[in-house]
Amino acid sequence: RTRPRLIGGLARQLAAAGRLTVVEGLSLGGPPPSHDLAPSARARQVEASLRLLPGSELEGTVLLVDDYLRTGWTVTVAGALLREAGADAVLPFVVHRRP
Repeated sequence: RTRPRLIGGLARQLAAAGRLTVVEGLSLGGPPPSHDLAPSARARQVEASLRLLPGSELEGTVLLVDDYLRTGWTVTVAGALLREAGADAVLPFVVHRRP
């Protein structure tokens, strides 16, 4: 949501190096969750804004690329959705861990 060109380019480079296929299986909608929310409220906002794209069917291990990680809710919810779409495992690759 915040750096689509960076993440898209990184995903393409990682895919080329690892001989992987880039699949855009998730979509984000609405404003990003506020940083001052309680963890449960933030999790609900992330869950409401993140969706599988129609027709997303995955297999094997998926490398999930994200620009930063603060609370971990985005990769947690995204990982669960990707598993629902058929991924055997989801490995998060995060560029930056924020405090």
